[in-house]
Formats: sequence, C-alpha cells, structure tokens
Amino acid sequence: MRRTGTQTVHVIGYSLGGLIVRYAVDRLGLWEHTLGAVTIATPHAGTAAARLAPGVAARQIQPGSGLPAALPPLNRAHQPRWLVIQGGDDLPAPPAPVAHTAPHRLITLPGYGHLGVLAAPCLPHLIVGHLRCLHPTAAAAQRRPVPACA
Repeated sequence: MRRTGTQTVHVIGYSLGGLIVRYAVDRLGLWEHTLGAVTIATPHAGTAAARLAPGVAARQIQPGSGLPAALPPLNRAHQPRWLVIQGGDDLPAPPAPVAHTAPHRLITLPGYGHLGVLAAPCLPHLIVGHLRCLHPTAAAAQRRPVPACA
C-alpha cells in the first residue's frame, strides 16, 4: 500500500479462503484498510464436510464451532462492503441463511456447486461490478452488460 500510495485494498476469498478473509478483516484489524470484500462458496456457517478432515482447522470450521461462530455479521456500518456469492447447489458450503451472514450484497447462483461456481460466466463480472461500485467514477466510465449465469 505504501508503494502504490493507496489507503485501501479489496480482498477476495474462495471457500476456506473466505473465512480467512473474514478473520483477517474482523479479528486482525484489516477492516481499517479494506474497502471491498468478496467471499465465494464460503462456509459462513461452517461445513459438515470438515468432520471428515483431520486437524485443528477442520475442527474449527464445523457448524457451530470455533471460527464461524466467533465472526460477527457482515453488515456493520464501517468498511468493508461485503459481497457474498454462493452456489445454490453447493454441498460442502451450503448457502448460509441470510440472517447468519447479512452481507451488504448476497448473490446465490442456482445450479452451481462448490467448484462449479468458479466457472460461472457471470462470476468475474459480479466481482468486478461490486468493486467498481465502490469507486463510482470508474464504474460510470466502464459499464458493460453482465452475462447470465444460467
């Protein structure tokens, strides 16, 4: 940030990486420097699939345990602005109830699973569109239609 002269960053996390983004923003103080945050196919409420994996991290992301339970909702008044993208058919990270995450923007892509959501044609456009909205002058100059995900 010092080298580029910017005061803020955008962070994006997929699956467990989304929980890591939330932890860094909410517990490590990155919120002060994060303008936009995106999570994709993230098990915000934990994942039952973690019961099959060994190790401490797997225990921490089981439903109702450790990490997911310790993170606050995403709709706080301060930065960042959250976008949560989830697959409607995601088995490892089933769509979290809106009340649990309460992001600024929640998008469910029907028919997409945990890995398939990464191949959704609209995914890059959704992410870039969200981040551009945080920079209104850049967003107005570069509007493009978003392809459908269905």
